[in-house]
Amino acid sequence: MKLMNRNIDMIATFRVGEAPEPHKFRIEDQYRNVHIIRINKVLSVKKETVTGNPVWDYTCRGMFGDQERVFVIRFNVPHARWELLKM
Repeated sequence: MKLMNRNIDMIATFRVGEAPEPHKFRIEDQYRNVHIIRINKVLSVKKETVTGNPVWDYTCRGMFGDQERVFVIRFNVPHARWELLKM
């Protein structure tokens, strides 16, 4: 897996008292092309604390172009920000 650490635009479902459920996200590549990646399956969910902030880490599987890939995304709770960590 390659370390990405980039902000993404996410469509997710939020329920009271539960972890957010991600559905699909949008990301720009280095050539400013926009890619939309649909999350087919969430493989694991972990709640952690990073630099004093609670975060949710998701290991997911989804289609990127013609390939199915595994990637890690993070939701930073206090900042309400989604990041693509690894792909």
